[in-house]
Amino acid sequence: MENLKNKFKLKASACLLDPENLKEEYIDYALQEALEMSKDRKVPEFALIDIALVRLKLLQKIELNGEDELLYKQALEKIKNAPSVGADRRTHYRSFIRRSAYDL
Repeated sequence: MENLKNKFKLKASACLLDPENLKEEYIDYALQEALEMSKDRKVPEFALIDIALVRLKLLQKIELNGEDELLYKQALEKIKNAPSVGADRRTHYRSFIRRSAYDL
């Protein structure tokens, strides 16, 4: 959790125009919202950080641009498709080697 928080702080300070006014309570709140959205799923860290960054911008009343909205939608899709903690995800896809009639 602490590693995720440090990564989020770095990204937030790099993305925001005024990182000096970045409050610790806003960082904690935005990250907590992102973790609550994951709902015990194995979500990649980048998706959690992207969601937390959008939540942080909304908390600070910063207008979102198109790139923020796209990252947010992609992160939500990652959460939706992430497997639950403790569940083994199985697929029904079976790979075969395709052979040509001209193969020897």
